[in-house]
Amino acid sequence: MTRITTVINQKGGVGKTSTAHALATGLKHKGFSVARDIRDGIEAKAQELNAPIYKTVIREGVSVKEAQTSQQSLFDYSPASNPAQDYMDFIGEYLTQAKGGVINGS
Repeated sequence: MTRITTVINQKGGVGKTSTAHALATGLKHKGFSVARDIRDGIEAKAQELNAPIYKTVIREGVSVKEAQTSQQSLFDYSPASNPAQDYMDFIGEYLTQAKGGVINGS
């Protein structure tokens, strides 16, 4: 059975993402298959909404935070980093699925 838990607060910077990450990590350490359960819930909701599901996985990397700190785009700061390459792969997948690969005349 899939259970969806939401961490919400109207204010930014109060630890919503950190809390959700800690919860998921803790559940995983307790033997729960968090990724599969999350994926199943997301896929069910996407099917209900007739929304696409993308296969590209975006890896974490220190370059993301460094780019944010230096107020640069990840593509300018570290274009060869794993996350930048993953985002480029996602963009390609997105363009392929979106109306035959054409968005805003490109």
